Amino acid sequence: MTIRQRTAAYWLNKFAETDTCVVRVVDLAEAAADTHFTQRGVFDRTVRLADGATIPALPVPVDRQFRSRQETLDAPRLGADAASFQTYAKKGGEL
Repeated sequence: MTIRQRTAAYWLNKFAETDTCVVRVVDLAEAAADTHFTQRGVFDRTVRLADGATIPALPVPVDRQFRSRQETLDAPRLGADAASFQTYAKKGGEL
């Protein structure tokens, strides 16, 4: 039997009583709705894309005291910090 021949529910049940790290891979919408994340407010923030659409954003760091107070931030422009990174790399990773 291969993993593909059974449903995710079957495998989660099969491993439920074992000392094994098993998790089902889900899409972003389902992950953002998971109670482990919603109770902690992990995806309370969003990023606004260039076309105006918003997507859930994982704040870093996760501890609330270090998060931005804004709920929606604009996504950085592609390449916006390229010069800073090039300078950083030229200095051997030193600021």
